[in-house]
Amino acid sequence: RIGRLHGDLLHYSYPTIKHHVAQIDKFSDIAAREAFKRGRRANVLLDICLNPMLAFFKKYFLKLGILDGYEGYVISISTAYGKFLKYIKLRELEKRDEIGESQLLD
Repeated sequence: RIGRLHGDLLHYSYPTIKHHVAQIDKFSDIAAREAFKRGRRANVLLDICLNPMLAFFKKYFLKLGILDGYEGYVISISTAYGKFLKYIKLRELEKRDEIGESQLLD
């Protein structure tokens, strides 16, 4: 049934920051494994250093997270943190592969 809501719809994807960080960790594992399977390699300077900073800049300034105050800042930092985790996990998979260790992230 389609209808109109009266009042505000409050959507809380994550009840606490702990839940949000756990989700970022989970999805960065998946993204790193998929990138590794596709043959992607992490560039230390570009992917690990610059990519997270650019993700923050894009989310906070270009997508106007700055207008959302504290919440916009937290989401922007979380986005950058997710990028950082993805690429350091990808780098870890590369290193494990080089020395023949298991490719599973612990």
